[in-house]
Amino acid sequence: MGAPMKGRRQGRTRRRSRAVGTGAAAGAFLAFGMTPLAAAPAANADGLDVVLDPILNSLASIAPALTTDLTSMVASFDPSFAAEGAASAALPATDDLATMFQQYVYTPLETAAQAWILSPTGEQVDSFLNSASGEFLIGNGAAGTQDDPTGGAGGLWFGDGGVGWNSTVAGEAGGAGGSAGIFGDGGIGGSGGEGAAGGEGGAGGSFMGLGGEGGAGGAGGAGGDGGDALGSLFGIGGDGGNAGDGVTADGLPALGGAGGNGSELFGDHGMVGDFGTLPGGSTEVSGTLLPLGTT
Repeated sequence: MGAPMKGRRQGRTRRRSRAVGTGAAAGAFLAFGMTPLAAAPAANADGLDVVLDPILNSLASIAPALTTDLTSMVASFDPSFAAEGAASAALPATDDLATMFQQYVYTPLETAAQAWILSPTGEQVDSFLNSASGEFLIGNGAAGTQDDPTGGAGGLWFGDGGVGWNSTVAGEAGGAGGSAGIFGDGGIGGSGGEGAAGGEGGAGGSFMGLGGEGGAGGAGGAGGDGGDALGSLFGIGGDGGNAGDGVTADGLPALGGAGGNGSELFGDHGMVGDFGTLPGGSTEVSGTLLPLGTT
């Protein structure tokens, strides 16, 4: 049986795609209830009807109040949204609602949230809110270290999980990515040391978010599993990490990590990571198959 081509996931671009438009992201973030990053004028979103109507109609029978909120959010998008969207990314060839939701709703919101979290003003305001409440409400989780390999959890309200520690120790697995809170992406798993597996990706936000990608395995090590997307509204599971190539011809190639589970409403399963190879490029087990019924 022929081996799949390495790098087969390069054609899939749903993960962590760039923002459709900065102005659109700010407008969407305002509608979600946060302090404005910049004034966003009201606009007609007719150009997105073909994408958003199926989403809103599907939600209408499940959560009428949520449908009203999303409709109001769409109305706040600035005029450049449709034009920028058409210029930066083509619509999916199929009616893939999860991909559409990510491209036109989640990605602008996540981009705006990160812009706020990483801005000087956002850092000051978030620090005050976190300190006053005694809870980590808004912010990104810290990256894992050798002493504490697992990435930190993202803020309870907004924020991404921290990336797992990239192992530099033979036989020691990479750290797991941190989990997001209500809204955000799970952290990416750290890479494994020689002969060790990559870390698992962190879980995506409980309302909306992407599962973190699994870490790459070290030489001869398996890839880490992608994080699950726990979003009650939207979530795409993280892709499994790629396995490391073996250093000897003995045994079997290491396997890539499993993709994480997606949201049941608007979601999709993450992809399986690529498996490794053995010296000489072998990805198959030599030998002869016995006839059926032979013991």
